[in-house]
Amino acid sequence: MSSSRAFVSRFLHFWRTQFGASGAGRRLRLGIGVSGGRDSCVLAALIGRMKAHLGVRRVVLLHLDHGIRPVAERRRDRAVLRALSRRVRAPLVVDRVRLRATGEGLEAAGRSARLKFFSRAARRYRLDAIAQAHHLDDRIETFFLFLLRGSGLRGLTSLRSTETLAAGGGSLNIIRPLLPFTRDEILEFSAAEKISYHEDSTNRDLRFLRNRLRLELIPMLKSWHPGFAKAMAATQQALESEDAALSDLADGLYRGRLDPAELRNWPEAVVARVLQRWGRRRGGSAVLGGHKNLAAAARLIRSAARASLDLPGGRKLLIDRSRIRLAGG
Repeated sequence: MSSSRAFVSRFLHFWRTQFGASGAGRRLRLGIGVSGGRDSCVLAALIGRMKAHLGVRRVVLLHLDHGIRPVAERRRDRAVLRALSRRVRAPLVVDRVRLRATGEGLEAAGRSARLKFFSRAARRYRLDAIAQAHHLDDRIETFFLFLLRGSGLRGLTSLRSTETLAAGGGSLNIIRPLLPFTRDEILEFSAAEKISYHEDSTNRDLRFLRNRLRLELIPMLKSWHPGFAKAMAATQQALESEDAALSDLADGLYRGRLDPAELRNWPEAVVARVLQRWGRRRGGSAVLGGHKNLAAAARLIRSAARASLDLPGGRKLLIDRSRIRLAGG
């Protein structure tokens, strides 16, 4: 079997096991996030070529111009995407923003802008899901980004094959069909299939931490251990299973209110998950802050001490022996 045929076979198998069994792959109206880069062009070409086998009845290509690269590069992106649109026989929808860095940096601002754009497009074109072209190397890079931030299990297992994300005041279904493939495998397939794309010059800008991980740290780790990518994939799969088990346990414990006396009997990780669910009911996933705040709050609850914890937005979490509540903000 040729390498291209093997790639297509693996793609189809992954699609059917991850998206087909749940019904997500049957008669799907699908948006595909495309940048003009290699990975998203390969994904769009694959889905366009295999729509009948994948159960996809409609494809819309979605491109957001972030406005941060030279005009000539952005024009080349659009030229590549117009050709891709003709190749896969799907409409191309383009929107533009003037991206500004938030407190979390330019990458986080770009991600937020894309999710809002995808959410608007999903409503307008009645899309069931958005396909993104993240692959195994992207997931490894994201693991190290969250590791350096001191993240918990959820961050370390980011970029899952399916996710439902909050965006634009609603929810957005995301699928990632290229997740089992490495960057090198996608490069080889794009060359064999003569898939045109445009290389983003910012991908080699070492001012961005993700690029330093991609171009410096991860190649060094691969040189030390040739099986590094497969080992990382196995590790993340194990962590994802543990994350799911914790979530199921927290779902069973949370009944709409918090009982500090009951929670004190559970490990810190379980208490943090219950707190996370409680916080979402009171203002969204960010109301209690990230992993560090949740862990600190869980430790205070288990200590049985009367305490308070400063939260984002000027709020406080107030804890005593019989009650937990939010104040301020």
